[in-house]
Amino acid sequence: SLLSGLTYTLQLQAAYAFSPTVFSKATVTIVVNRPPSGGTLSVTPAEGTAMTTHFSMLTAYWTDDLSDYPLTYSFNYYVLAAVQLFIAKPESQVPYVSSAVLAQGLAKLDYSVTCVVHAFDIYRGTANITRGVVVNPAAETSAIATAVTAMLEDAFLTDDATLTNQAVAAALGAVNSVDCTGVPTTCASLNRVECSTTTNTCGPCLAGY
Repeated sequence: SLLSGLTYTLQLQAAYAFSPTVFSKATVTIVVNRPPSGGTLSVTPAEGTAMTTHFSMLTAYWTDDLSDYPLTYSFNYYVLAAVQLFIAKPESQVPYVSSAVLAQGLAKLDYSVTCVVHAFDIYRGTANITRGVVVNPAAETSAIATAVTAMLEDAFLTDDATLTNQAVAAALGAVNSVDCTGVPTTCASLNRVECSTTTNTCGPCLAGY
C-alpha cells in the first residue's frame, strides 16, 4: 500500500520482444493524500447521568494541506466496541456539539463511555481522536421515561433527527442493561467480549478466537 503524504512516480515501459532496444515509456505522478492531524477533543462534563446530563464536545487544532480544506467532523460515542458507534452529531463543518445525551456505560467498565470525533478532508482522508467520560445509569426508570418523552417531543417539533437518534440510543442503553456483577471471572481471560447483553454472561469471542 502507498504511504500517505508521499509522492510516487509510476513508469510503464513497453518494447517489442524481438527489438528490446526500441521502446516507449509513460510516467504518472501520484500524490497520496495526507489525512488531517493534530486535533484535540474535549468533552464536558467528565461525568454525568444517562438521559439527564447534557454533554458538550469540542474539537480543535486540526491541520491539513490548504488544498484539502474545508474539513468536516462527525461526533460519535461507543460503550463497548468502536464498531458499535452511536451518533452524537452527523458529519458537518461545525466542530462542536453543544448538547448531547449519552447512553450509560457498563458497570463492569465503571460506566465509562468513549467519545470519538472523526475529521475528514475533501478527499475523504480521515483521522480520529477519543476522549473518555463516565455515564452513570439513571436512578429510576421513571426518570428515563420522562426524559425520553421530552426529547422525542422536542425532536418532532423541531424536526431534529439527531436529537431523535440521541434519545433512542440512550433509552435503549438503559432498557437493555443487564446485571453483570455475577460473572465469575474476567471475560478477557476467556478471550470473550465483556458482559453486556445477557445477565452474568460474557459476550461473543474476541476477533481471532
